[in-house]
Amino acid sequence: MKYSWFALLIFLSGELYAAEAGMPQLDPKYWASQTFWLILVFTILYFTLSKIFIPKIKENLDIREKKISKDLSEAKKMRELGEKKIKDYQTIIENGKKEVNSFLSNQKKKMEEEILKKKQILEKELIKRQNLVEKELKELEVKSKDDVEKISEELTETLIGLVVKKKPNKVKITELVKRREKYLS
Repeated sequence: MKYSWFALLIFLSGELYAAEAGMPQLDPKYWASQTFWLILVFTILYFTLSKIFIPKIKENLDIREKKISKDLSEAKKMRELGEKKIKDYQTIIENGKKEVNSFLSNQKKKMEEEILKKKQILEKELIKRQNLVEKELKELEVKSKDDVEKISEELTETLIGLVVKKKPNKVKITELVKRREKYLS
């Protein structure tokens, strides 16, 4: 506070020694024009900044903020859509796995049933053929005891041909039948 009284005293005295020494801005006769130009320049600067530059900067910031918020909302929507697609994809995969497992299980059961049926049919057919062969053998045995060797050879040849699916050697068959008769007698 004491220094402000001192400055006021110097101002009122009208004698500013610095003005005489080459600093005209401290000379009170120029203060009015300096104040005018100071007010004019700062007013122009203020209006230029407030009416031209600041609105443009604000507009650019608003545009940038809108674009960023729009991009963020689009990214959020895309993320949600992506997550939904992933969930849908996982659901489809799980349903597909279940369907495949169910299908494979059903096919396995069907195949097992078919194999069992075919096995039973084959067993019945084999039993029929075996019974038929046994019946024929008994009939042949009863009808002619004299031709047993000949019938045995023919029968052995037929059976070996069916099993091996090749035409058997007659000499070997005759030897087999003769050996068999020796053991049976």
